[in-house]
Amino acid sequence: DVTVDIEVQLEDNSFHTTYAVDKYKTYATQVEAALRGSLQDEVPEAYVEVRTNPRPKGCKDYFGSSTWFVPGKKADLAATAPGTGARPPKLLRYPRLGAFEVTIRTPPDFAPHSNTHLPASFEAFSKLKSHKWPNPERLATEVAGILRQAKDGEDVGGSFCRDGQDSMP
Repeated sequence: DVTVDIEVQLEDNSFHTTYAVDKYKTYATQVEAALRGSLQDEVPEAYVEVRTNPRPKGCKDYFGSSTWFVPGKKADLAATAPGTGARPPKLLRYPRLGAFEVTIRTPPDFAPHSNTHLPASFEAFSKLKSHKWPNPERLATEVAGILRQAKDGEDVGGSFCRDGQDSMP
């Protein structure tokens, strides 16, 4: 199974931002369609799951908010509720403002050869880092090609930046 996580700002936030939210929705739809098509062509044996704005791992939503989360599974929100005098918890905004991030996750047995250097998870695209929109077709073709090569036992380690994270250039 291949999981594609797309972090994308979908709600209008005119207080903090000036960009058109519809553009984010359009690109999310285009990237999802392109990835599904390319992965089906290149790696037909893999089931592909695309998730848009999956809940941050290990976080609780902050009093029903869909964009603010409290890190930590044991976070006691009642003890830090407004008016209790307790110090408020550190909050995580998700999706991040201006985000259009694409992350690919593969299971441990996806590329059975240990010499492929395919990370279990890698950043395929980041608008926050590049300050650009992706080319959906090119992104999908590159991701599908890397996964096909890894599936075939080829070394794909050179396809990723070594900036402390596994990400495509």
